[in-house]
Amino acid sequence: AVTASAIAEAIYALAPAGVNKHRGIVAMSPTPALPWLVVSQGVPDISGRSLASTPQAHVGTVLLTVAGTSEASALWVTDRAIAAYEGARPVVAGWSLSPLEQLGDVKIFPDDVVIAGTNQRVMVAKATFRYTATRAA
Repeated sequence: AVTASAIAEAIYALAPAGVNKHRGIVAMSPTPALPWLVVSQGVPDISGRSLASTPQAHVGTVLLTVAGTSEASALWVTDRAIAAYEGARPVVAGWSLSPLEQLGDVKIFPDDVVIAGTNQRVMVAKATFRYTATRAA
């Protein structure tokens, strides 16, 4: 079976230094300072099996969600996150992982949340990455 937690830890460890980062979700209390990056993952899907039905390859996705006080701050974190993830090859004992590849473009859009004491909406960006994991020989 896929060691989802070990793979998730290796991928989370790729998050850039100097960025306020979170695993999967951001706690609402206390409210974290913006800008921030959330790294969300699931259990990789089985994409190939042997004739004996043993899983041979797994495909996983990573969703990076960035929130900032402005388009500029969201872009600042997004630039660093994409640079850290695109082409990175996580190392996990017992597994061989492909380099992470960005899927599609990244749109920056206003969220429904308004920043306290201002009339500005939080700006959000989302980037998705894909990788393949196979058991190491």
